[in-house]
Amino acid sequence: MFLKFLLWPLTLPPVVPLLLYATGAALMLLVVGRNFGLDALSILFIPWCYLLYGLLALTGQQKLRDVARGNFADPIAAGATDLNAFQSGLALKLALLFLVVLLLELLLVQQALLLLLVAVVYPALYIALVLEESLREGFRVSLLLRIVRGTQLLYLLAIVLISGSAFWLARVLIYDQSFLLLLASAYAFLLAHPLAGWLLYLRRGTLDLHTDDSPEQRRAVAALAQSRELEQQLDVLNRQCATGAIRQANVKLEAFLGESTAELDPVVHARLLDLSYTELFLEHGVYYLQRLLERDEPRKAWIVFKDCRARDERFRPLTAQGLLDIVRAAEREDSLLVESLLADFSRAYPDSELVPEALFRQARVNIELLRDGSRGISLLKKLEAEHPQFAGTADYRRYRARLRISRDG
Repeated sequence: MFLKFLLWPLTLPPVVPLLLYATGAALMLLVVGRNFGLDALSILFIPWCYLLYGLLALTGQQKLRDVARGNFADPIAAGATDLNAFQSGLALKLALLFLVVLLLELLLVQQALLLLLVAVVYPALYIALVLEESLREGFRVSLLLRIVRGTQLLYLLAIVLISGSAFWLARVLIYDQSFLLLLASAYAFLLAHPLAGWLLYLRRGTLDLHTDDSPEQRRAVAALAQSRELEQQLDVLNRQCATGAIRQANVKLEAFLGESTAELDPVVHARLLDLSYTELFLEHGVYYLQRLLERDEPRKAWIVFKDCRARDERFRPLTAQGLLDIVRAAEREDSLLVESLLADFSRAYPDSELVPEALFRQARVNIELLRDGSRGISLLKKLEAEHPQFAGTADYRRYRARLRISRDG
């Protein structure tokens, strides 16, 4: 990207105004004479000078605006900018701003602090004028402050680019006046525009800048296309569910999700809530929940579980371990629900080796969260009677010892 910006002033069409400016300015200065001080002001009122600067400024400002809007690669469209300064109101406004720089170069040559102040303010004025094409808007304080605040630290770079290139262009025109320096200063002036546009593009969010293309817009377009495709898919699934083919509908849905489950699962889950076919919602929900657990997102899985259980109290995760994982993520206010799920664990997963773990968890929920010590102790006694091997583990013995200490205390 940066290399393209470096080469841009040397490509067509911008190289034409670049060469015309350097050649035309050199010839003009040769005719006028190499004057210094206030005599140099005479060149500012020659229409030829205005025309040359207008060519340069109109070419640059269009590139600045294009890049700020996200159009990096496309050259300036034919007819997009009228490069005739005598027919462009914007050229006159840009020239007036540049005239101020020329005058200050002459009048404040010994006043470094004042020139520095002008250099700090100039980029905001220039950018505002390019974006709004209005002197009144360009000098609106609120807009200038928005540019400075929006670009933040990048505004320092804008000072170097915009003020630096404009001041150098003015200095060469007034003092140095060699063809090579005229050419180099014009190149730097043109180059500053795409680079400044890039700074604005980087801060497009804080500047609330209108763009033709950006990652956010591309994502929005992709999301819209995806949403339309999803709606079409759901319409097909809706009709399939109407025939009772719930399992087949979910197979088709899973194929549609493909590798985009992390992105699409929440959207599909929300949309299926609107359909009248609970079976498909639950069928998708059980696999969505499992995928969340595989991505180590038990809190989200618990929320999905509660959505599904609200439709069917018999709803459970695919695996016994999955149920134990999601109840760990439950909020304190869900303690009664957790207790009931753990109480139903052996029925839901009769062949699971985790039944003792679920019984132990159920006892702890009663003791620690529901403050039902008697039920919790009875569950622990049941665990010791039915699963002595689990009751002999170090974790279990430590917990029982802690309970005894607490009771004795």
